Amino acid sequence: CWDDEWAHVAGDVVMAEYYFWKAFLYLRKEDYVKGGMQLRTTWKQVEANHHRVVTVLVEQGHLHRDANGQLSSKPASVGADGVGGPAENGGSLNISHELEGPEVLGLPKEVQAVLGVHQFGLGIFMLTFEQIPPSLRWLSKILGFSTSLGSTGAAEMRRSGEMLSPRRDWARVVVAILDGFIHENFAVLDSLGEELLAKYETSAIVRMLVGYYYRIAGKLPESDAMFYDALGYSRDIPQWEITIEYERGYNAWLQLDWQKATEYVTNFMNRSEMKAYKAHAAYMLACCAHMMGEPKARIDKYLQEVPKFAREKQVWDRYGLRKSKEYLKKGIHRFDEFYIPATNLVEAKQFDRANEYLDKARTVLVDAKQYKSRSTRDEHKALYLMLRGLVLLELHDLEKAQSTLEELFKMKGSVKQETYTIPFGYITMAELCLELSPPRIAEAKTYRDKGKAVGDFDFDN
Repeated sequence: CWDDEWAHVAGDVVMAEYYFWKAFLYLRKEDYVKGGMQLRTTWKQVEANHHRVVTVLVEQGHLHRDANGQLSSKPASVGADGVGGPAENGGSLNISHELEGPEVLGLPKEVQAVLGVHQFGLGIFMLTFEQIPPSLRWLSKILGFSTSLGSTGAAEMRRSGEMLSPRRDWARVVVAILDGFIHENFAVLDSLGEELLAKYETSAIVRMLVGYYYRIAGKLPESDAMFYDALGYSRDIPQWEITIEYERGYNAWLQLDWQKATEYVTNFMNRSEMKAYKAHAAYMLACCAHMMGEPKARIDKYLQEVPKFAREKQVWDRYGLRKSKEYLKKGIHRFDEFYIPATNLVEAKQFDRANEYLDKARTVLVDAKQYKSRSTRDEHKALYLMLRGLVLLELHDLEKAQSTLEELFKMKGSVKQETYTIPFGYITMAELCLELSPPRIAEAKTYRDKGKAVGDFDFDN
């Protein structure tokens, strides 16, 4: 049974979700002005909801404020009015730190239902803005986003996943992706994937999510099988079928199956009416054609398709556009014939094979006959050192990884095109510092900050 307070909050939370999906639809149609305005409206509603949620939780005794306005799950010394210091005067708004789970607090189910949905929406916003690339940081100011609520996206999402709410499973999916992609906790992905498949037996969405899980974990055959399985549950949704074609093509691309990748991606290009993925798809087709020894005219035809679909704010599109211009002007270099497979194999978690391709790439780098200009060789060397450093780290050869990355940093002034190699190298070095025994935490933070400080480069997210 809902009381009036939580019924009012529930209505506001539903309204925030409505605003969000309206913004999503505008952005999907690439109407960024209306989409941005709607996102601002959404965030303002979410922010107002959070203040209301905190107030009601305190008023009903689920949380308490001390004399300084800080929240606690346990009663403490409170202000003269019996409630405690107000948030407006510096009090805490971070409920995730204090809500240690519904079992501990014994929150009523109706409260969990509302609170879980609210924290899911808040978590989505926080995760988005925490990861916003330098080229889009202006957007957070326009939208009025602030971090004054005192939590993090991951914390809000984890707490939402504990609440008995309609968004519980989706919150757990997001947390599992974070654990798998960022922390490489693949056991969590496997466990949740099995649970969701059993719970939602006929869901194409769940099968696609599990397909992505497997890809993150480097289980590409299993990923492809799951995407194929999803086809059987998406026959009534043509765009889902088309998207699955792309995803299966991307899996083949990562496995260096150039022929199969070409078949899937070509089908996607012919059937999809949306711009999404097409710029990078055309770039992939050009690379596949080169790897299979196709005529230059066919390769150039694919490269000429990239500008038609490239979206300015999409990092993969920007990268594909830059490389397509380079390849049209200079052709695909011998170095790229080994470097591209190496990058694919790194994403596929096949680090030993990636290392073998980097050995071949190095034979090109040291052959002066392969280069007409010093600048091109410098760009290739930076790419090589960045990826070799990462692969060596994954293979736990920390000493060689460190010296390789240090060599990369010395090239900072000579890299003009592949500028993302430097900040990527800094982040890899930060990870390396944490792998040392004992971990060099201060150095890791320094390298992380160096990486975050660099702007205006490909893949700036």
